[in-house]
Amino acid sequence: MTGHGGFAMFDPFCAGPVYMFVEELPTFLLALGSVFPAFRTDLGFGVTFFLLRLVYHSYMLLYSIYLGADFTVPFMFTLTLALHVYWFYTWCVKYGWKLIWSPKTAKADKLT
Repeated sequence: MTGHGGFAMFDPFCAGPVYMFVEELPTFLLALGSVFPAFRTDLGFGVTFFLLRLVYHSYMLLYSIYLGADFTVPFMFTLTLALHVYWFYTWCVKYGWKLIWSPKTAKADKLT
């Protein structure tokens, strides 16, 4: 992937995957929390996962349809989006609802 010591200094260069690398930010946050437990952020992971892997991915799916990309591109976007929706659902069941409506949050809501 790198040529001449820089990032992709050759032609032809396929920029498509580069636009999707931003979706790996939640994975980085998850890994960072695994290596350094003090940096674990379940809510940060969930928010970035929702924004990048669901919202941004949906935008890229619609944009590929708008551009008239070959059938394979929207099809692959749709398959991976379905997988991301499933993963986000399982995260919500395991962590998300507890983070948002935990007993601490309920007590704080009653005090205000």
